Amino acid sequence: MMAPFRSAKGFLQVGGAVLLIVGILGFFLIGPTADGSIFGSAWSFTTMENWIHVVLGIVALGAAMMLKQEGQMKMLAKLLGLIALVVGVAGFFTSVGDILDIVIAIWAFWAVMGKGASNAPAPMAPTPPAPM
Repeated sequence: MMAPFRSAKGFLQVGGAVLLIVGILGFFLIGPTADGSIFGSAWSFTTMENWIHVVLGIVALGAAMMLKQEGQMKMLAKLLGLIALVVGVAGFFTSVGDILDIVIAIWAFWAVMGKGASNAPAPMAPTPPAPM
């Protein structure tokens, strides 16, 4: 059995929860400035980054619940992975947040390439030919 985070739906569920939690924590513990972060300048998010994490987390969680087709979930996971990759690379790995973005991007692409669980119906077994 494949781990649930190895599928597009699993990525949207777990990754969405991670983004939502990081976004909420960014308002209180990880920002919104380096002085306000418990990690100092090593890891802090601006108010804008926090809102982006919250919105993307909600979108991912909502999509995991509402989308029924694996193809749609894979497309959204790819889009979130691409966004995370662009943001992470644009930050030039200057903070833990940029590294987190790269990890999320890698995870998204890994999840959509897997053959993990999906909500698609199982293929039907072939019907044996009728006797003559």
